[in-house]
Amino acid sequence: TNLWRYKLLLEAKQSNNADYIERLLQYQVMRGGELRSSGFFVSALASGFFSAFASIFVTNRIINYKLDFSTVIYVFILFLFLVSMYVSQVRTTFFIYFLTLLLAYIFRYYRVNKALFVAYVFLGPIFILTIGVIFRGLLDASSAGRILQYQNLLENFSVLGAGLGAHVGEFDSFYIYSFIDLGIFGIFLLWLLIKYFEFLPISKSGCLSIEAKNIPLIQSAYITFFPVLAVQHVASSLYYFSIIMLVSLISKEYKNT
Repeated sequence: TNLWRYKLLLEAKQSNNADYIERLLQYQVMRGGELRSSGFFVSALASGFFSAFASIFVTNRIINYKLDFSTVIYVFILFLFLVSMYVSQVRTTFFIYFLTLLLAYIFRYYRVNKALFVAYVFLGPIFILTIGVIFRGLLDASSAGRILQYQNLLENFSVLGAGLGAHVGEFDSFYIYSFIDLGIFGIFLLWLLIKYFEFLPISKSGCLSIEAKNIPLIQSAYITFFPVLAVQHVASSLYYFSIIMLVSLISKEYKNT
């Protein structure tokens, strides 16, 4: 907290919001007594998510295009982004990257229907939380705290919700914020995100023009988005809007074909 950058960020945030909670900034800058790298971004989370998203696009250029000399350059760029993910100490970024790779190769051979996708959206977080509860004793404070936050949601959930902004800085999950602030209306927000799936024919025969070798890597980044919502509050972040913009562009391409 003696870093010049930390003091500058704290002053800026407190000038915009006198009630800003300092511990939120401390977690963005430090973790386990070690400095979290954030590059040109305000927080390590923003830096890590950007690097993960960029890594997916660079990997797409490597595996979905003909190998040539430029591939070496792209591999080096990918290496730099992976290092950036590592030094940001945001574990979710590696989850985003490797799950996207896995799903891309699965979707190359199997088309997922909407019913299975909806089951994935709702059962995926439940599966993650169940594993977390079972192995809770092995989790660090950050991971274990996320389990307790869902317990808080169950104990304090109300049908109409507490209202937007009622729990600023208290949770790490987009799902928790949506349902504890909006109540049952949180389902409509989630429904809007799910509905985009109808515009994505994710399969070997339904690839984007930039997925030249029929590996739907870019589209799979959208599918990976939902487990992330279970453990990270990404609303208003660059990652959140990038996903929405990506899906909009994908749907526009298919609409014009």
